[in-house]
Amino acid sequence: MAEGWKTHRASSMITVRKIDDEPHLLLLKRSPTAGTYPNKWGNISGHIEKDETPLKAIRREAQEETGLVFGRGAITQVADGTFADNGHVFEIHLFLAHLTSKHEPMIKLSSEHTAFGYWQWRPLIDDLEAAQESGLSPLSARIAKKWRSEISGLIP
Repeated sequence: MAEGWKTHRASSMITVRKIDDEPHLLLLKRSPTAGTYPNKWGNISGHIEKDETPLKAIRREAQEETGLVFGRGAITQVADGTFADNGHVFEIHLFLAHLTSKHEPMIKLSSEHTAFGYWQWRPLIDDLEAAQESGLSPLSARIAKKWRSEISGLIP
């Protein structure tokens, strides 16, 4: 990677909910003051603190960003990888969790985000360029592209 690039250890979670029998992803819109990808849509994600496991980090981030608490076994690790973008190197640990309609009333956004929404999985993954034009963050698009088959295998 280029000299001077900042490295981030992070966990990210694809969060799926069935709506009308179609899988949808829960995405969060980052605030205009976010340090990376302001006003862009992305997964629940965040930095891994010192002495924290990737799984513990994503559980913490889910609760901090959305108020959601996932029980034991509710989160599946999908993959690990490194992405470089705009002066940043992201060491990503990707997870997946499934939501039900009971979760939605529990979603309480932190100040890091201004909105949440559900995006259909198939149109998003079939046309990532259009998804980015609609506001999907470049990092979320790259994660979806790199691990498309792994994610698809876990989404009914």
